Amino acid sequence: MNENKYFTRSELLDVERKHMVRRLKKISEEVDWGKVLDIGSAHSYIYRLFLNRKDVEYHGLDINKERVEYMNKTYPDIDTQLGDGEHLPYKNNSFDYIIIGELIEHIGNVENFLKECKRVLKRGGKLIGTTPNAVELKG
Repeated sequence: MNENKYFTRSELLDVERKHMVRRLKKISEEVDWGKVLDIGSAHSYIYRLFLNRKDVEYHGLDINKERVEYMNKTYPDIDTQLGDGEHLPYKNNSFDYIIIGELIEHIGNVENFLKECKRVLKRGGKLIGTTPNAVELKG
């Protein structure tokens, strides 16, 4: 790790991903999922938590075309679409869960994003999100 008191961008991203995956792994073991939408999915961190789970119908959405192409090539058995969270390309009442890992801080219009999430969630569906935590990043 960098010897000064600051993280490089690469170090910071590695630490953030590690903590995000740890938090979501804990959650993933405690929930009966059903149909899941992972927004900002194309690094496949969250999808890999669900490998071999029979209780999950996984769908991914990402704004980055190259990442979506990678996901579709690497994991052809899952539905990964190109799009953004403010204009979800799904029907109303489609998902039991929406996962947003380290994403909300990158959304331009959070109110519209949350309205879209509500629209595509089934009644009683849940939005699960993580954000970077400065306390965790210090250690």
